[in-house]
Amino acid sequence: MQSRIRAFALVALGCVAVAAFAPASASGQRSDVPTMTNSSLEQPLAPLPDGWPYNARDIQLRGAVCDMGYGKAGGRKFALAGDDVFPVLGTAEVDGFDLSYIGVRRIPFVNRGDVLVATIQAIPEAPSSYVVHLKLTPDGATKADASVAADPTGCVALVSGGKVLWAGGVEPSNEDAVLTLGGPFTLAQGIAIVDLFDRR
Repeated sequence: MQSRIRAFALVALGCVAVAAFAPASASGQRSDVPTMTNSSLEQPLAPLPDGWPYNARDIQLRGAVCDMGYGKAGGRKFALAGDDVFPVLGTAEVDGFDLSYIGVRRIPFVNRGDVLVATIQAIPEAPSSYVVHLKLTPDGATKADASVAADPTGCVALVSGGKVLWAGGVEPSNEDAVLTLGGPFTLAQGIAIVDLFDRR
């Protein structure tokens, strides 16, 4: 699997490098923001959390409550009425408690079919940290904007395989229908998330 992720990293590097030197669009996106360099691939990729859903086909964004609790009962304390409660990958068992859980809305507002392309971009002021951009279909952008504006928590969860891969705030989609997941993600996480959205 590591060789697959490394190969994907090379493809992603080429795509992001082309995007980095493309002229700025009319929407004011900057073309001089650094993305990745060859040195990004000289260091081994950090491992993904145990249980990462490599082959899942159900990646989606759902409204969420970003407050976590240990175990399902702990997560349920913060969840809204009607929420599902899912484990958060990458959270460790502490003093015999289970993984952290958070409440997520039952209905996703973005799924794979709403995403035309997913890309990663380096965060200039945070070395080795990345965001994920989701270029949405027009219908996907409408659903995302309405859901983000209406959700009382201001938080979303990236869910796949019945697990929360990430939870946090998102920037509303811009006029180019791009929704940004702020992460920050490691390079390996960013590539793996792009891979999940690209799995048709």
